Amino acid sequence: MRRILQAENLAGAIFGAAVLATLVQIVEFMCASGFPALFTRILMLKQLDSLSYYGYLLLYDVAYMLDDVIVLAIGIITLSQRRLQEKEGRWLKLVSGLVMVGLGVCLLLGKYISDWTS
Repeated sequence: MRRILQAENLAGAIFGAAVLATLVQIVEFMCASGFPALFTRILMLKQLDSLSYYGYLLLYDVAYMLDDVIVLAIGIITLSQRRLQEKEGRWLKLVSGLVMVGLGVCLLLGKYISDWTS
């Protein structure tokens, strides 16, 4: 991350950010594979021809990644125009950490409630 932020040229920063985003997407996709599995199963049940089947898969992939691409583009544009100050970076890390803790609590509560109700 630091090397991306400290890149001398914009092309290097964009390439580094794209590689990082791709790796994050790979991990995210593995974690959220239930919905894609359901989607592909529905497509299989519809018995579509190959072109339609892969067309729907491509459409799904584009829709799935669209929000991430938008957020990445906003981040690249923003960081290329101005650098974060140290204080802003610390606030960003705090907010990011709180979001992660909040997500962890939600997952734990969801698991606890799921186990309790079954």
